[in-house]
Amino acid sequence: MRRAYWVLVIIMSLMLSLNTLTLAFASESSEIIVSTDKDVYTVGETVEIKIFMDPHITCFCLEHEWGVIVTKLNGNIIVKRWYWKAPAGEAGFRGKTIYWTPS
Repeated sequence: MRRAYWVLVIIMSLMLSLNTLTLAFASESSEIIVSTDKDVYTVGETVEIKIFMDPHITCFCLEHEWGVIVTKLNGNIIVKRWYWKAPAGEAGFRGKTIYWTPS
């Protein structure tokens, strides 16, 4: 059984009505929560990645821009990246679930 090792880098920018830009990086103290359905995956197995804002946070932003990057653990080589924008009230505004099958 081969195991795949990679790192998720989550970047979320909040577009405020004052045109200020705030970057939040996923960490223990962040307002962004990242989870997967399992801790260890084998190559070829589908990964479920959930990225979302802390439900206790009230946000008055007009739009969220999300960027998700998966890199190899050694060497920081980008394996996969996703990007999406979502206006307030639309699907994906507070987060989404991504399904990915590493090769």
